[in-house]
Amino acid sequence: NARGFQITDIHGDKEFEKIETDILPVRLHICGVDEHIPEIERSVQTQKNENRATCYAMPYKCFPRIMVRELIKQGNEFLNAFGNKDNVADGLTPRNIIDNLPHIDYNDIKYEFGQYVHLHLAQPHTNTMLQRTIGAIVLGPRKIQGQYN
Repeated sequence: NARGFQITDIHGDKEFEKIETDILPVRLHICGVDEHIPEIERSVQTQKNENRATCYAMPYKCFPRIMVRELIKQGNEFLNAFGNKDNVADGLTPRNIIDNLPHIDYNDIKYEFGQYVHLHLAQPHTNTMLQRTIGAIVLGPRKIQGQYN
């Protein structure tokens, strides 16, 4: 590909059998219905552990669905942004390789997931006693680039 990586193996399920001849000389490894791939199992376990730690660190007792979705999405983005100890030595993370995005600028990350904040409402200033802020819960940065959901 354009980044200089050579794909040698693809692991997939039965759906990938249809393209086996189209992707030659790449080797295709098909896993069975109940077969478990250790690398994927570890990755799923890491994701669950990160999400569980984040949930227990917050003061909330109940999470709405949108908060759970954003928690999982943000956890996955951050795991890809930092990579593991093997790719840190190369200086590349999955975020750099796959999405072609730069390293995270930590100055852009100002709020934590689940943090309660007050947002200023965009209204012309008047001399009334109406509120000028609204309470909100941070769902995380949008694409980890300084804009927040």
